Amino acid sequence: MISKFVKGTPNEMMQADHQRFFVRDADGFSAERNNFIIEQTIKEYEAMRAKKNKQFDDHYAERADAVVSFIKSVDKGNNNSGNNLEKYFGKKMLAYLRGQQIRDQLMSGMTVKNKDGLILKRGV
Repeated sequence: MISKFVKGTPNEMMQADHQRFFVRDADGFSAERNNFIIEQTIKEYEAMRAKKNKQFDDHYAERADAVVSFIKSVDKGNNNSGNNLEKYFGKKMLAYLRGQQIRDQLMSGMTVKNKDGLILKRGV
């Protein structure tokens, strides 16, 4: 067992730490088994990745369809567009979006200076 307080250069300490994982005699090691495990792990990862990508695409497509249908209904002249917008996004999200719009308007009118007084961004 290697002491936790190994003295020496950082390289010596790293070598001493790596010695814990080094096996001189590879009794019981099977290259075929190792390759099988690596291939199996890669297959499982690829399957999981494909499943997550499909879930993401399905979720994205559903949201995109909802937005498109909402925009088409507004484009056709649906008089209750404000009400539908509230139904679609909810009151909290509409308030958040309105706040973002107000913040963007305020930020566009600001002049930003650094600590030396140089203008970094001039408001419109």
